[in-house]
Amino acid sequence: MKFVEKLRMLKTNSVKDTVQRENGSILIEPGNIPKYRHILFQGLKRSDIDEYLVANYNNTFPKEYAELLQAFNGANLCTVKVRVKAANISFAESLLTIYGLPRTQPFNRPADIEEPFDVRIEDLARNEKIPSSWLKCAGYDKMPGFIRIDIFMDTGNGKVYACQKNAAKILRSWDNLDACLCDLFDEMSVMPTEYEV
Repeated sequence: MKFVEKLRMLKTNSVKDTVQRENGSILIEPGNIPKYRHILFQGLKRSDIDEYLVANYNNTFPKEYAELLQAFNGANLCTVKVRVKAANISFAESLLTIYGLPRTQPFNRPADIEEPFDVRIEDLARNEKIPSSWLKCAGYDKMPGFIRIDIFMDTGNGKVYACQKNAAKILRSWDNLDACLCDLFDEMSVMPTEYEV
């Protein structure tokens, strides 16, 4: 996948500005707010994908997505700082998020053991008109306005669709997951790193 190669290049080119956690997560351009510009989660073993995802999914689990999870078990990319002027607070927002399979329980998880958003949970939150054969595997923010867009992969033909969160209207489409993630990463990586709302 070209997208996997993009993430590998990002990791290689940022080697001097990274922090690696005990669980293999890599924080690229670490800071305060945001805690990192990008975070890449260590890839999964094929046996874990088969046991925890493939065996428990009602449809054919997408091969392309499984290959991505073997390389990187999800990622939070192009994280930006958002300052709310009226409340004088700041927070971080990942502009492109790829879901994965957390390997540690969320309760009592140490702060330095970051995990991906759980694809099994994220896939449950959808508009009732979205086909059940579409797997929600990622999301991104449409700018301006931080409008959350869900990314669905048709498990029958591999096509990928973007719909506004909790809506069913298709906003964009791609022939495959690789093309989708490459396009979105290229778009998000040139966005400003700070916003004021």
